[in-house]
Order: sequence, then structure tokens, then C-alpha cells
Amino acid sequence: MLPYTLSLSEAARRIRAGELSPLDLMAATLRWIDAVEPRLQAWVTLDRQGAPGRGQALQ
Repeated sequence: MLPYTLSLSEAARRIRAGELSPLDLMAATLRWIDAVEPRLQAWVTLDRQGAPGRGQALQ
């Protein structure tokens, strides 16, 4: 399973069920962004410093 491919509702369900951690979802999503951003150039701003703290708070 690639966490960044989950729908928001499925990711939320898995987080609530303890099957996926918010930090794992965030890390996988950031890795995916790193892989595709050079081609897509879709992000203007990405808060890499704030994201881990927010994920930890939701843990």
C-alpha cells in the first residue's frame, strides 16, 4: 500500500483504526512530492518544517 494513493476518507479511516500513522502518511506524501514536483511544479509553498510537528500532534 502506498499511503499517498489513499483517498482522504480511507486514510482517515486507517489512521483512526491504528493501521496508518499520520507521520507515516505525511512522510510518504512528502517523498511522493519530491519525486514528482520537478515535473509537475504544482507547489508554491510547502511547509516541510511545520508538517512533522502537525503529524506528531495528531499521533
